[in-house]
Amino acid sequence: VCGLQWILPVGAFEQLRNGLPDVEFVNADDLLNEVRMVKSALEIQQIRELWSLAKSAMQRFVEIVEPGRSQRELSAEAARVLLAGGARDILIFISEDGSASPPEDTPLKCDGVVTYHMEMSGESGHWAEITVHCAYREPSALAQRLMDSELRAYDEVRKMARPGARLSDMARTFERVLLDDGWELGPPTDHYDFHGQGMDTIELPWYAAAPGWGASQDRELVAGMVFSYHPRRAVRPKPDWLPGINEDVLITENGIERLAGDWNLRWRMMR
Repeated sequence: VCGLQWILPVGAFEQLRNGLPDVEFVNADDLLNEVRMVKSALEIQQIRELWSLAKSAMQRFVEIVEPGRSQRELSAEAARVLLAGGARDILIFISEDGSASPPEDTPLKCDGVVTYHMEMSGESGHWAEITVHCAYREPSALAQRLMDSELRAYDEVRKMARPGARLSDMARTFERVLLDDGWELGPPTDHYDFHGQGMDTIELPWYAAAPGWGASQDRELVAGMVFSYHPRRAVRPKPDWLPGINEDVLITENGIERLAGDWNLRWRMMR
């Protein structure tokens, strides 16, 4: 039985056991997860197609965002692009103060950073996760310094994340660059640095600096794995803006391929 621990309702399982008293039920979650971790060539193509649609929807948000328009109105415009392209499910978070939440019927002030995040399931059933940050004033020198450090860390992670490396190696590479750049790191958190993504928006394996719910999965990388990349570290001194880098990546024999292609990860300066 797949989903025995987290998905199958207790009542349904009781009915199965009562109706089939001579059957031994075996938890097959690990078996299915092993298969799902590595994507087929067809799945990778379907995910690439979804990413093209995802970028179009996010670009639509950037084009129409302006002070006074409500969070829900803007989100509906961006979501319309996804739905027209065959999206089956959409999860949206929006923020102006760092506390992301689902869109509300509230007008945007656009006096700092508007962060817009979408997770979407495409026509094939695969998921993608993407974020954009629209800035209405120049970032502080400290915020810009952290952005530069995290982008350098991402470059280093992309080079070393080849088959045979582990998720913890990716996390250590990220931390090493921040330390080399002079940042002081706070205590480890249970925020996922990386988590698998495919037919579910969060799949195994996942990794956090501190064990989160369940346990961090420090797996060996295999070509064909797809991850949502969004490592976070509490740093000192803390900038007023955080980079919030978030996109999906494919593990290849030569390192990480950005499924977002040339998607701009820096703040979008709005004029």
